[in-house]
Amino acid sequence: MGSDIVAHRISIGLFYCKLSSGCVKTVIKHTVSFNDVLFEICVNLEKCKLWILSKYKSYSDIVSFYMLLYSLLLICGDIESNPGPGGTPDPPEKTLSIFHGNIRSLRNKLNYITDIIEDFDIVFFTESHLDVNVTDFDISLFGFETPVRKDRNANGGGIIMYYKSLINIVRRVDLEHDEVESMWFELKTKLRSILININYRSERQSSVCFWQYFDMMLKRALDENNSIICLGDLNKNFMSDISSNIRDIVFINGLINIIDKPTHFDTRTGNTSLLDPILVTDSIPVVDKDTVPIDREISDHDGTYVTINCGFTSSRTYKRKIWDYKNGDFDLMNQKVSRTNWEHLISDADNMNVACTNFTNSLLDIASECIPTREVVVRCDDKIWYNSNLRREMRKRDRFRKLFLRLKTSFAELKFKQQRNKVNNMKKQAKKHFYASLNENLDEIKQANPKQYWKIINMHIKSDRPVHDVPPLKDPNQNYNLAYESSEKSEILNKYFCSIANLENPDKDLPAFNDRCADFLSSIVVSEQDNFDMDSSVESTRNPKACVLNRLA
Repeated sequence: MGSDIVAHRISIGLFYCKLSSGCVKTVIKHTVSFNDVLFEICVNLEKCKLWILSKYKSYSDIVSFYMLLYSLLLICGDIESNPGPGGTPDPPEKTLSIFHGNIRSLRNKLNYITDIIEDFDIVFFTESHLDVNVTDFDISLFGFETPVRKDRNANGGGIIMYYKSLINIVRRVDLEHDEVESMWFELKTKLRSILININYRSERQSSVCFWQYFDMMLKRALDENNSIICLGDLNKNFMSDISSNIRDIVFINGLINIIDKPTHFDTRTGNTSLLDPILVTDSIPVVDKDTVPIDREISDHDGTYVTINCGFTSSRTYKRKIWDYKNGDFDLMNQKVSRTNWEHLISDADNMNVACTNFTNSLLDIASECIPTREVVVRCDDKIWYNSNLRREMRKRDRFRKLFLRLKTSFAELKFKQQRNKVNNMKKQAKKHFYASLNENLDEIKQANPKQYWKIINMHIKSDRPVHDVPPLKDPNQNYNLAYESSEKSEILNKYFCSIANLENPDKDLPAFNDRCADFLSSIVVSEQDNFDMDSSVESTRNPKACVLNRLA
């Protein structure tokens, strides 16, 4: 018998269907009619437990009661995978999402897709309709790196891929085939390396030839890695009976389609079909998958996405302490600084690092007592038009998503999708309202409040700049594993620059340097008046903020 749950279910159906009937007959002889028992259970499921307990009290033979329960379990015809119903663990927090959509010409739809794809880490579009006359800058998206393209011409076809800076992904041209409109990528996460394939098959291309080339690419990729994700518009309805040769190619290469909803909607006939499947191998840790509704005037395809466990988080949200200098008591701070024995803190330290730590901690403790502080959440991925209502609904959407992934019920799925659609609509309205009100009031703000005016201008300048975070780095001291956290990256860069600053032979004599000037400074004389003038200058330009370390900023 196989070790998977499907084989176990088959064995139960073949073996226990005969065994259960014999058990039931034995129970009937000692208890009541089995038909009566089954009728009572079907009619009144809510009182099933009470019914069994009442019968249990009247049974003279306790063995027959347990035989009855055993037979009911056997004839139920299925088993639950661990940890059983209602015990599904919470979905992992460190996930990565991959999106695909048939966009039917990309250039004029950038504003629309920006709001749709901002929650995804890797984004693919087919039928981009681009050529060499369209530059990467013309189609750049905020929050994503320079796209990777495979253009056909401006009249049809084309594939494009966007990815965020925290994603370590490279194109694998060696796995591609010239006769197929396809691209391969290698994605490296903390847990594994994954090969991602994106395809577009035109209706004019021979289905037989395409699937032959597709099979060749898959076999070449599987020789290297058995973790594969295939996306794209294949122009083959996976909701109907596909031909045997396509079914064999998918099955033999160990792929399974995880999308079970239509993605193409024919507005003329009203027919629906699944043309955009997501095919994965069983080694892919799928957390979530679904379709994403797209307005019909944008495309006649809905988008699809898959979320996988990757071992790191791409969210750029952190907490930061803010110092309220305007309400600080700097007289008290000066008194505390004067009463602190700084020489004792430094002289008692074993080395310079300990002395620096003691000095910094003591000064920060004094500053915390005299300057009010508060903790704020910095969300680097937020847009300037985000408001509190939108953020609240987004948090509510995330909670519904976690609930749906844990329960896997139709009601939880419905609540999540309703909230997701609500958030997408709120994003469009918030963005539209923000820029409309800004255009009306910007001239008035410039005259009435110049400071607020330049603050708004600065926000716009920052929002238009592409985000270039430090990508994941390979750690040579950890078997070249990828480092995603900021602290890990800082440590790697620090060790690298320290290593190149060290001399291979520190005892080697330095080369001779010629003096550029024959004059030199032999002595320094400072008079009492010089000291007085210097103290006066410092006192006149004194700023309470200057007394605090740069870290307080």
